[in-house]
Formats: sequence, C-alpha cells, structure tokens
Amino acid sequence: MKKYTGNIIGKYGLSLFFISTLLLFGCIENDVDYPYTPGEIETFEVEGITQAADIVKSTRTVEVIVDETVDIYDLRITRMTVTNDAAIYPESEKVVNKDASFPEHGFAALDSIPLGTDTRIDFSQPVNFLLQTYQDYDWTIKVTQTISRDINFSGDIRIGEPVFDYERKQAIVYVKEGTDLSNLTVTSFKLGSSLATTTPSPFAVKDFSNVVYFDVTAFGRTETWGVNVLYKDESDVSTNLYARSKQAILVGEMASGVALEVQYKERNQESWMSLNSGDIILSSNSYTATITGLTPSTNYQARVVMGGSIGEEIDFTTATAEVLNNGSFDNWHQDPSKTNIWNPWALDASQFWDTGNRGGYFVEQYNS
Repeated sequence: MKKYTGNIIGKYGLSLFFISTLLLFGCIENDVDYPYTPGEIETFEVEGITQAADIVKSTRTVEVIVDETVDIYDLRITRMTVTNDAAIYPESEKVVNKDASFPEHGFAALDSIPLGTDTRIDFSQPVNFLLQTYQDYDWTIKVTQTISRDINFSGDIRIGEPVFDYERKQAIVYVKEGTDLSNLTVTSFKLGSSLATTTPSPFAVKDFSNVVYFDVTAFGRTETWGVNVLYKDESDVSTNLYARSKQAILVGEMASGVALEVQYKERNQESWMSLNSGDIILSSNSYTATITGLTPSTNYQARVVMGGSIGEEIDFTTATAEVLNNGSFDNWHQDPSKTNIWNPWALDASQFWDTGNRGGYFVEQYNS
C-alpha cells in the first residue's frame, strides 16, 4: 500500500513539476529589443533623369527632375538601392502594372531585378514608399518634369515672357499696344512635351483677338490649353530689386529689340548715374542689371529707361556691412594654462575664431 501510494505521488509530482515549469516559461515576456537597422534610400534613378536625385535622409524625401521626353504617369525606376537590404513597398495604387510585383529589395540596374517584377510608377503626384527592416520607414518621392514652354510672334511685338498657368492650362502673351491681334504670325509655339502634337496647328492660326484653344496630346493623353494675347504698355514691365551691402541687382522684363538703360543715385542727390552697359545682361525678353560700388546702410533710388520711356523710381537701402571680429588676425594671446597654445583673439576679448583642433597642443606649439 505504501509502495503504491509512493508511486502515485512520484508520478504526479513529476507531472506537476513539468506543468509548473511550462507555466513559468510561458509567463516570461520577450522584451529583447530588435536591432536598430535604418531603412534609407541610397541611390535613386528613373528614365529621363537630368541630374542626381536630391535624397534628404533627415526628412526621408527624394526629389527628382526629369526631361520632357518621358511620361511621368508611367515612369520606370532604373535604379534604387537601399540600406540594410530593406524591403520596399510602394503605394499599391501608384504601381502601373497591377499584374506584376515591385522588386522586394533594392536593385542597381534593371537587368538585376527578378522576372515578373515591374518598376513602373505613376509619379504625376508624390509617391509614398515604405522601407521595412526591423522597423518601418516612410519615404516620399517627388518627380518634377521640366517642359520648356514658349509662344512668340514675328515683328518683335512681344513684351516680357509668356505667363503659363499649369493648373488652369492657360497661357498669356503680352504684346505692344496697337498690334493687330487678328493678324499675327506665330514663330514659336510649345505648350507640352517635345513629343506632343498640337491641334489646330498654331502656325496656321492668325486671329488671336479672342482666346484660342489648342489640344496638346502626348503619351495618349490630351490637355486643352487656352492662349490669351493681351496688350501691355512697353514701359509697364515688372522689375525686382535685391539690395546687398555694396551692390544691388535688378531683374525684370523687357520688350524685344527695345533700348534699355538703368539709372541710379543716392536718394538725396539730384543727378542720376547711368549703369555701364557691360553690367547689364540681356536675354530675348528680360534683363539682369548689377549696380556695384554702393555704400552700406545708404538710401538709394534706381529706375529703368526703356525705349526712351522712364520707369517708376524704386527706393532701396543697402544692407549694413558686417565686420568680422579680428578679421585681420592681428590680435593673439597665449593660453595661460597651456603655454604652447596660441589663440587668435586678444586676451580680454571674446573668442570668435577657433580651428577646433585643440588636441595638437600635446605635441607642439599650436594655434587653437
């Protein structure tokens, strides 16, 4: 009897031991942190890219500029390398080929991606990408397409550069007053990609007395643009002035073929000085003029004389010239606590210059 009882206790005691052990381990929480492995985009390229992508890791953004020969609604990524072999997940609705998957990891070239994958993305708007390691990292990629738009007519009648409203698809061209808007000859006309077709042919249109609408078709999509040709006084041109301590820069529009002169003076002076023509850079319909030799913290006036017509006087004040502390490096003192260190400022003055290489004083005479 005692032997039988002992066997039961031994049998069930062992079972209780295993059960309690399992319960104990089941209550242990797995609080071991995953390693910190950031998911970052290292390189990024697409078809038609014109310069290296601007990758900002602090904001997790990538900005890319492409030319006008590619379709940003169907743009192929040709290179995308990431850190720590991060998994890549673009916005699913921005993936062009829904029947194919996007490469799971980074790739240095298209010939290295697996079969059945496709890198074409709709970049008409910024696209979000998730990079996943042990943590998740959200990135935003923005693609901007540069299209060189232009409209011009024969006879040097245009004033300034055309204005293009990309959202409303409207273009405004200013011409000299008195121009016959019903009989214009188009010499250049471009509202879309260099691969686009325009209907009707702008070179066959003569009457721009009212808004003229053009269908611009590229990559299977059509945009309808309205072109407005309006009168503008030749002297009514926009001018922006940027003042510095000893110079001022004027940037403005002008009519083609019109003589231009820039004048300036101190505000309390009577006579105007004319800027040397060599300090004025002219393009087809704009100018940049640089006035030099000005005095800091001084009030000036500037004006533009265009085709003999004197423009509005612009008041401006030059900036204060900042003087660097000990800019001549004439003042030095020896560190009292470390006699082999020379500091580039006076003993009782505030510190301004410093190389940040103080460790060198252990070796030899040293400049701080």
